[in-house]
Amino acid sequence: MKKRPNILTIAGLDPSNGAGLTADVKTFEILKCYGLSVCTANTIQNDIDFKACYWTPIKVILEQIEVLFNRFEIEYVKIGIVEKWEVLSVIIDCLLKLNPKVKIVLDPILKSSSSFKFHSTSTDLLDKILSKIYLITPNYNEISELYPEKNIEETVKYISSRTNLFLKGG
Repeated sequence: MKKRPNILTIAGLDPSNGAGLTADVKTFEILKCYGLSVCTANTIQNDIDFKACYWTPIKVILEQIEVLFNRFEIEYVKIGIVEKWEVLSVIIDCLLKLNPKVKIVLDPILKSSSSFKFHSTSTDLLDKILSKIYLITPNYNEISELYPEKNIEETVKYISSRTNLFLKGG
């Protein structure tokens, strides 16, 4: 019998299970993978109303990652909501230190569906992040915010020259 691959999601907790850790783990299970999770944020929300976001300290995030990598063979990581690009950069560096061949998929969550804004973009740091990940999966609204000085076509071309891109609907 073939062993199921372990996939780590690094994301927030949506208590209504429509996004974040729980939605990712459900998806992994359907795809016959074993889902592991690291919590970056605890959100106060339901399926239609977003109240608040409480960020997990980076020290705790890194400890969660390390304990999982010490126990499980992890070749794939999906990253969702993080507090800011600086935190994301530290997380990515940690992942690559633990497994230099890990494939990192970034789903850049910039704001909630109810328009709660999580963080602003820093294009200099984003350029460095793109060079370290395997795939980025913004939706139509997010891609226009990643490089606001560029139009969407320019942004697609720019990102595609740095990493793989899967552009989702709006």
